[in-house]
Amino acid sequence: MEGVGVAAFAPGNLLVQPPVLLYHSPSVRSPWPANQWNPLAPAGVSATNFGPELSLAYRLSEGYTNDCIALIKHAKGGTKLTTAPLHY
Repeated sequence: MEGVGVAAFAPGNLLVQPPVLLYHSPSVRSPWPANQWNPLAPAGVSATNFGPELSLAYRLSEGYTNDCIALIKHAKGGTKLTTAPLHY
């Protein structure tokens, strides 16, 4: 997941989601240590930023109320998810 939002402008219901876990790489700045599972919190290019994981986790939590949701935040900007050409 990649993207940048400012935590100060995020809806309050997205900022604290205790049942969701986040595993992020060292390149992501977060209040929690890298390379281990932590509670979901804003994590991005700085401690005051976040990415699409907050809204994704919120929506997944609505649909999977009895399941543990865990996200991995690791991305390299400007890369593709596929090497095959896309045909529309």
